[in-house]
Amino acid sequence: MISGHLQTPDSSDHSGDEAKLTKPSGLESKTNELWSSDLEEELESRIMQPATFSSILKQFPSISEETIISKIMSNKNCDKNNWKKKIYCYRYFLQPSKEEPDVGNMKSLVEKLEKLKLKKWSASEIEQLFCNYLEDLTTSAVKVSIPGKTLDEVAAAVNNIHPRPRWTRKEIECLIKNENDFKKLEKDLFVRDLDSIKKKIRRDNLSIQNEIQDSEKKSPQSTDSNNKDSSRDLSRKERDQLKKLLSKPICFSELLAKFPGHSWEYIAREIIQLDSSEDNTIWLKKIYYYCVVYSISVDKEITKYIGGGNRIYEKVRSDWSKIKTLDFFKDWSLQEFERLYCFAFHDLTKSALTKNFPSKNLNDICKVVNISFPKVPYTDREMKYLERHLDTPMQTLENNLPFRSRGSIHKKLEALKALTETTEQKQPPTKTRPKNEEEKNVENAAYMKELIMFDLTLEAIENTFPSEPIEEIIKEIKNSEIFDPLSFTRGEKELMAKLVKKGNLIDDCFDYFPLREEEFIRSKYAEAEYVSGRKMKFNTPEERLAYEAKWTLFNMGKQEYGRGNRRSTKRYCEIDELSKLEQEASVKRSKKKIELTEEELEQRRKRSEHFRLCRLKKLEEKREKYRIEKAKRLEKIAAGLIKPSTSGYELKDIVTSAEYFQSIVGDKQKVQEGQKRKRIQTEYFAPEFIEKPKAVKLKTTKRQAEKNKIKKQLKREAQLKIKKKKTIAPKKGKRRVKTNNGIIEEIKDVYKLSSEPYVESEVEEEDEEEDYISPYDPPDIISDSQVKLNGRHLYISSFYKELPEIPELKFVSLPHMEMSGNDITVAKQIMTTANDDILYDDCLAYEIVAQHIKSYRDLPISFPPVLDPITHELNSANIVRIRFFLYPEHYESFMLASPKSNELDPVHEIAKLFMIQYSLYFSHSDTLKKIITEDYCHKLEHSVEENDFGEFMFVVDKWNQLVMKLSPNLASVQNILGLKEDINEAPRAYLNQQEVSIPTNSDLKIETFYDEIMYESASPLFNPINSNLEIDSESAPIPLGEVEIPNNVIEEINEKMPDNYIPDFFRRLKEKTEVSRYAMQQILLRVYSRVVSTDSRKLRSYKAFTAETYGELLPSFTSEVLEKLNLLPTQKFYDLGSGVGNTTFQAALEFGACSSGGCEIMEHASKLTELQAGLIQKHLAVLGLQKLNLDFALHESFVGNEKVRASCLDCDVLIINNYLFDGQLNDEVGKLLYGLRPGTKIVSLRNFISPRYRATFDTVFDFLSVEKHEMSDIMSVSWTANKVPYYISTVEETIPREYLSREETKETSGKSKSVSPVGEIENVAAAMMTPPTDSSESEIIKN
Repeated sequence: MISGHLQTPDSSDHSGDEAKLTKPSGLESKTNELWSSDLEEELESRIMQPATFSSILKQFPSISEETIISKIMSNKNCDKNNWKKKIYCYRYFLQPSKEEPDVGNMKSLVEKLEKLKLKKWSASEIEQLFCNYLEDLTTSAVKVSIPGKTLDEVAAAVNNIHPRPRWTRKEIECLIKNENDFKKLEKDLFVRDLDSIKKKIRRDNLSIQNEIQDSEKKSPQSTDSNNKDSSRDLSRKERDQLKKLLSKPICFSELLAKFPGHSWEYIAREIIQLDSSEDNTIWLKKIYYYCVVYSISVDKEITKYIGGGNRIYEKVRSDWSKIKTLDFFKDWSLQEFERLYCFAFHDLTKSALTKNFPSKNLNDICKVVNISFPKVPYTDREMKYLERHLDTPMQTLENNLPFRSRGSIHKKLEALKALTETTEQKQPPTKTRPKNEEEKNVENAAYMKELIMFDLTLEAIENTFPSEPIEEIIKEIKNSEIFDPLSFTRGEKELMAKLVKKGNLIDDCFDYFPLREEEFIRSKYAEAEYVSGRKMKFNTPEERLAYEAKWTLFNMGKQEYGRGNRRSTKRYCEIDELSKLEQEASVKRSKKKIELTEEELEQRRKRSEHFRLCRLKKLEEKREKYRIEKAKRLEKIAAGLIKPSTSGYELKDIVTSAEYFQSIVGDKQKVQEGQKRKRIQTEYFAPEFIEKPKAVKLKTTKRQAEKNKIKKQLKREAQLKIKKKKTIAPKKGKRRVKTNNGIIEEIKDVYKLSSEPYVESEVEEEDEEEDYISPYDPPDIISDSQVKLNGRHLYISSFYKELPEIPELKFVSLPHMEMSGNDITVAKQIMTTANDDILYDDCLAYEIVAQHIKSYRDLPISFPPVLDPITHELNSANIVRIRFFLYPEHYESFMLASPKSNELDPVHEIAKLFMIQYSLYFSHSDTLKKIITEDYCHKLEHSVEENDFGEFMFVVDKWNQLVMKLSPNLASVQNILGLKEDINEAPRAYLNQQEVSIPTNSDLKIETFYDEIMYESASPLFNPINSNLEIDSESAPIPLGEVEIPNNVIEEINEKMPDNYIPDFFRRLKEKTEVSRYAMQQILLRVYSRVVSTDSRKLRSYKAFTAETYGELLPSFTSEVLEKLNLLPTQKFYDLGSGVGNTTFQAALEFGACSSGGCEIMEHASKLTELQAGLIQKHLAVLGLQKLNLDFALHESFVGNEKVRASCLDCDVLIINNYLFDGQLNDEVGKLLYGLRPGTKIVSLRNFISPRYRATFDTVFDFLSVEKHEMSDIMSVSWTANKVPYYISTVEETIPREYLSREETKETSGKSKSVSPVGEIENVAAAMMTPPTDSSESEIIKN
């Protein structure tokens, strides 16, 4: 016997409606004689323990079964629900002749227990197992109560009843007692695992929280699964829907589509918890098959979160790898594989397979199924088919069951026949037990009375009497004395109001009120419709009158509610009549014109003329009477008989204004009667205006000036269009009423006034328009925007070490400017060759001016001329050199000259170099930005405007000296100081000694740089004190007149760099999360101006309006598009038709693409790409930036090119400038890109998808969904200055339904998503495309 008390089980899947288990009334007299108080106490103590019903009967052999049942049910302390289930189980297995009504879904539980007989479980063992399942599942209790079975067999049997059995009271008591010993808990609770134990403790908030925290620290993975519950829980309705779907032959992806608001992990876990099937691993297999087929990664945390099954997952993965090796794998879709796997569990009959997979070969289906299921178990549909065809010939059965052999079908038929014979023998005779009708009638009468009083809707009746026929309930209610057929209950009124608000029609409302007549429901509907909202607009006065009459009747009905039936029925009839009248009156009817004769018309004219004369006569009489009265009144005023009337309001206004005047002048006091106002001089207060310092603006670049000019022109055109619309003449036949504006225009015409608006406002608006600068095209660092690094390393790898270091570069010198054999200077050849050689003196900018000297003019007269006045050769005094921050031994030479057109501007190039190096190394500080813009860039431009070469050289020397002070490359600085070389000696010699000024530390603001770069501010006196200075304390005091003025000690001694400066400098670089877009674009444009702009003539050699026409996407276009696509450093980029490689370089430099490539067929463009690639890598090395990972296919066409195809299929973003591609070339692009990964983005200038496009199944266009966009700013491409549209195409997983014909749509229904492409494509405008000129980015725009 098992001792102890158990908890009443909470509501779960096994709880149900109560059954009436009471004894017959005829046995009362006999049982009362045998029953005693001692037996009552003994029975109560026994039923409070986990005992079976058969053991209770054995303990009380002299008492009848019905008596014990009645005593158990009458006991208030026992769990009646559990005992009802125990009695049902006892009678089913030990007394099958007695039939009981279903209690708490016991039929399904008993069917599961019935299967244990096949595993050699006796009826008494099954009864005892069910008792333990309800009340005690601890290890000790199970061993004592079921000694003939092992714990594994018992656990398997319990999981067969339910995969997640509810917790019994004994198990909960065991949890509380052993709160500090999880090993003992696992041993005593053999049905539970450690995770379920922890979740139970956490959910019920038991006193074991400290131990849980310790165990979770040791195994942190156990808590990770809880994070997946962040989505909202399933509602009760959704949970019921999920339960229904579990029994249907549906795959996991189809089930997920019905619950779009939840994650797949959450739905999977809910399925495993709700699954009550015999084999609870079926859905686990479906879930893991879904993950494997659609490449969803599953780790140990997810498997533990879902409910286990690591072996199942590994098995499914190995099976899927075998399926991929099949020859016909590519002919099947992923959805078809998943559906077939689902059918393997539910229906493998030939009819089902041919119906659901009509285009597939049956042999192929068998191969796929046999890989996943070497031994395919019989499905439910196959078993039902065999049950219906027990006498069918074997050949027919083999044909309809393709997965079964003759022998297996024969064995299964014999088993089915034997089972039918045994079930017929076991079928007990039907025997009904009498019910207590009196109690049932009393209870039903109380419920019915409550319904009649409060709610007689169909839903309320069904909820109250779920098992009774609705027709009988309605009849009983109608026969009730308290039922009133002409009054709505409160529930009916609320329901009718809801239906009217939802907009339900009257015909749809009859079913909700089964006890009401149709006419009565119509009247109540009309009343609720009126109450919900009053009508305000009417077509005719008659309609308004009918509506108001009906409204009056409704109000009368509210006051007379509850009076006699005759009056209310009469009122409802009148309402119906008024409704019909209102409907008829709502129709507008045109008046019929009556044709009059000439005599009648003449009479009408006479009458109207007579009435007009009468009105004029009366008006004249009124005027005459007013004149007479006015004359008499004036006579009386003149005679002094009456006083002229004055308005009281006018007098009050005068007094008020006088008081106000007194309050603001003199002593600011109100003057009383008899007093004089004091004369005090008025105080005047003039407002103080503090002039704010104006922000320094750098000189507008030529590109920005061109953009502002275009914007002004577009604005003027828009204003002219608006004026034209305003001056359109009014339509004829309508009287034109003059407005104030019209009168003003007439006055201006008469007096010949100007109608132009005030000029100042126009200028102000234009200035506001000029202030806007696109974030994707910053002209300087003042209006700069940032690009996120997204975790990539911007600088070279040695900067990110614990001890950062600057690597040595291979610098070479060039004695003279010479030309190589292929018309390229030696300097350009060295700098553009793909090797490690870098010139000390980068003289490419100098060579551009020297080679195109006719395109330049001299700067103002104080600057050295371009040509020597004596020798007429290039003037060496005109060459200025600028040092680089990380490698001071490297500098760039510029010849000072002013370009005549859009050629390279040396002064702007120097300022650009200042801003680039600030953006790369000091962009964290706004203070340093102000210093660079005001003290260097602005003063450089100002010196040219003010014709001051001395100031220009002072700025250049100040920069070079600043680089020497701040450069972290100390070895290079020491070498330069040792050589004592002055790189700008020649231009400085052009100045007088008075004009030469040497920068000091205060000019450099070196302390500010140290403070802004270092994390801890350096002391202003960071320089060491001169050790030679000594103070003699014993010496006599010095007279005041003999004291010498002290020198500046800090300037006399050598400066020393603070100790933490270099580590903090590299730390600043490591902590960068953003990079300047201006710096990235200008690095690219510097390379472009030195390579492409000087050699762009051959790019114009193309046939107009063909695919060979050359056009460029400018940096602003690439920046905006790639930022919209969110190109990440882990993604790859490719440009089909890369030209000179601009977009490829920008994707790698600005956005850090891990691989950036391009394909180009034109010979000269390919050559320029190679030169740009070599130069940009060396520029990046000098600036300390990472090398670019480039992948070009030059001098090659992409048509039929497998190397280009492989690169494209591996990338994430493509750009295709197909502005002038013909149809054939577009088709080649589609075939080349066929096979792109889903999610890949394609940017194009024309839409690849034409109107009414139909899939051809051999091109990537079949899978594209297209979005049309427009550039946010003008001048983003080389062939037009307007805002250009572009298209972003996304590769989808399946073909959109719009691209398929009707037949194809039927075949692929349910297998593809619907993606709407851009419906229309614009006509290709015949726009001339011009190649770039001999200049930088501003040159490109000119055409």
